[in-house]
Amino acid sequence: MKTGVHMYQRMTCRDIYAYWDALRGEAASPMRSQIEPAAIRMALPDLFMLESTEEGDLSFRLVGTRMCALFGRELRGHSFNDLWAGGPNSNPVDIAQGVIAHESPVLMNLLGFFHDGETSRFEMLLLPIRSAEGLCDRLMGALVLEPGEPNLLTAQTLRYLYLERSRPLKGARPAAATGTPRNQSAAL
Repeated sequence: MKTGVHMYQRMTCRDIYAYWDALRGEAASPMRSQIEPAAIRMALPDLFMLESTEEGDLSFRLVGTRMCALFGRELRGHSFNDLWAGGPNSNPVDIAQGVIAHESPVLMNLLGFFHDGETSRFEMLLLPIRSAEGLCDRLMGALVLEPGEPNLLTAQTLRYLYLERSRPLKGARPAAATGTPRNQSAAL
């Protein structure tokens, strides 16, 4: 059984987006080296970093502790696809790959299904990030409860997420032409 108790203050997707937007300045997306964990320490438990793999998948490079606790397991090294329910709206991996390819941030509204049958509404923010080579080959994301949802204290873990809707965020800037496709890493 879930209990709604406000035990801690979380950074919202709006706060995380504002930080990311300030970092990128006039660029379509910031460099990974610009991200200062201390500046977003309140959000770290909810953040994750995805990177493109040679196989064309997205895998978790870093995952916050609260997100791992929600799923009841370590997610680092696992595929982003492992979080999602199937069905007609089951294209969150395609959306995430589009965030990288087009360097355009997206906000998704999700329904989380717990093992006990309970559900909660979440927001997932996906923000493109450039690597040291200047190529957009990863993204920073956040999984947070939607505003108005009580903070969770639960022994139950999430089985999967279901995408209800997604939308590009206002203020997205097109990536500058570099002569190299943005979603290809140097390893490919």
